[in-house]
Amino acid sequence: MIFAALGYRADTSSTREYAAHAGSLSAAIPGRSGFSTRVRMPFYLLPGDLLLATPLYFVAPSAYQKMAVTAANGGLIPWQLGWATRFGRFQFVLGREIGAAFYGSSTAAAPGTATSAAPILYSFKSTFVDLPVIEFRPFRAFDTRQTAQLIIQLYVGADIPSGGDVTFPAGTPREHLKTVYSVGLRADFDWRRYF
Repeated sequence: MIFAALGYRADTSSTREYAAHAGSLSAAIPGRSGFSTRVRMPFYLLPGDLLLATPLYFVAPSAYQKMAVTAANGGLIPWQLGWATRFGRFQFVLGREIGAAFYGSSTAAAPGTATSAAPILYSFKSTFVDLPVIEFRPFRAFDTRQTAQLIIQLYVGADIPSGGDVTFPAGTPREHLKTVYSVGLRADFDWRRYF
């Protein structure tokens, strides 16, 4: 229901290339790695409202606990409630979770210009932000010693570049880099054994 995570993420290059057989350098997004973070928190009416309402816990703890239980069950917005089916549970989760990956310096290539056929090499940094939209949780398996759960999320993301300094050939003007938007599926398998 609620978590904050820190990690390290490594991605392979995208399959779209400007030149055939040029490898990762000519990919739209090259292979890269960096630190990542993810935060999940249910909300009562608006994302982050439970955090802002924390002082209510010290004044009226039972009212705050009722808010938190309502938020965990989907909040006041009817389309945020989970739908239990015989296959598992679906839930619209936009605003409940956000993830970001902060990639260090990457090198990529762009096609040459009209005056020079040589490819242009440039370095840049980027931040990838993703927002899960719909989540599917098949029913969990558990016994007294272990649990297993699969979570599948449909998410939207934006890869935001910064920098774009040209490393070769010298004297070439700086590259203008564009944000790359994406839609994807994420699968998370959680298995726990208790001793």
